[in-house]
Amino acid sequence: MPSQFRVTLRSTILGAMTSMDDIRSVIVTARRANSAVAELTVLSVLLPGGQLTAHQLSNEAHLSLWAVRGAITRLERRGLIVPSYRRARWRITERGSAMAIAKRKRHI
Repeated sequence: MPSQFRVTLRSTILGAMTSMDDIRSVIVTARRANSAVAELTVLSVLLPGGQLTAHQLSNEAHLSLWAVRGAITRLERRGLIVPSYRRARWRITERGSAMAIAKRKRHI
C-alpha cells in the first residue's frame, strides 16, 4: 500500500498536468536523467582503468544489467568507451576519462 506522502505527491504532480503531453514530457525527462546517471556511473567505474564485462560493471555500479547495457551502447556510440572483443569487455577512452573527470569536478 503506498504511503500517504506518495499518494499526495502523485496527485499533486498529476493534478498540475493538464494533458497527456505533459505526462509524456515528465516521463521522457525522467528517462533521460536516469540514462545520464547510468552513463556517468559506468564511466566512473571504468575511470581507474582496466576492462570490465557488462556483468562486472553492473555489480560495481549497483545498476541493473539492462541500465548498464543501455549506457554501454550510448557511451560506445559517442566514442567514450571502446569494446575489447575478447569476452565482451569495455574500457574507457581518453575522451571518456576527460569527460568523467570534468563531470565529477562539476558535481563535487
